[in-house]
Amino acid sequence: MAVPQRIRPVSYSESHIQLPRSPLLGDYSPRVEAVSPVAPVAPVAPVLTRTVEIIHRWSLRFLLHLSLISLFETIFFWQFVSQSEDAALITLVDSYMAGILSSCSQLNQTEGIVVDEVVDMFINRTIVDSLAGAAAHDRSVYNATLLHTSWLYCGGISTMFVCLALTARWRRLQIRWPQLAAENLCLVTLLGLYEWMFFRTIIFPYRSISMPELDQHVANEIQAQC
Repeated sequence: MAVPQRIRPVSYSESHIQLPRSPLLGDYSPRVEAVSPVAPVAPVAPVLTRTVEIIHRWSLRFLLHLSLISLFETIFFWQFVSQSEDAALITLVDSYMAGILSSCSQLNQTEGIVVDEVVDMFINRTIVDSLAGAAAHDRSVYNATLLHTSWLYCGGISTMFVCLALTARWRRLQIRWPQLAAENLCLVTLLGLYEWMFFRTIIFPYRSISMPELDQHVANEIQAQC
């Protein structure tokens, strides 16, 4: 006699759920759809921080370079260029007056007195001295303002660099300060040597308008106006 097989009921502790059959839905079983893996997205914060660090480092390099350039240009112009331009103008006037002065030195005493009287008729020495003193004062005040402005440029750029340097130290950025300073000092030194060479070999030897050309210009103006 066959012994009927007894089927053990399904235990829910085995993580298995048996859903009932439905005449309308049929045998229902949950479907699990495969989901394509999503590529990991890089965090935004580290990328932004890295970008800020790069901008910070390059800004330090540029501002240090500009600070040294502004210092060099200020000293170079006021101690060298401005004085050279004044000396060049005085030399030009002296060269233009050299012919007249040499002729005056050959006059005898009587002729010299006559020339002085003629000059006094057209030139009032007191007025000339007064106007020259006022012009020199105005020029000195005006140039002092320019000198002050140039030092403000230099100080402003240097202050920006110091602020960035302190910020880099506060943020603990890895900056190779000796390399940064040496690199910019070398660049500015090379620039200074080039400026000196250019002035010595190009600007100073440059020939400005000559005396015969000035004579022609004066003669043409006199002829046109008189």
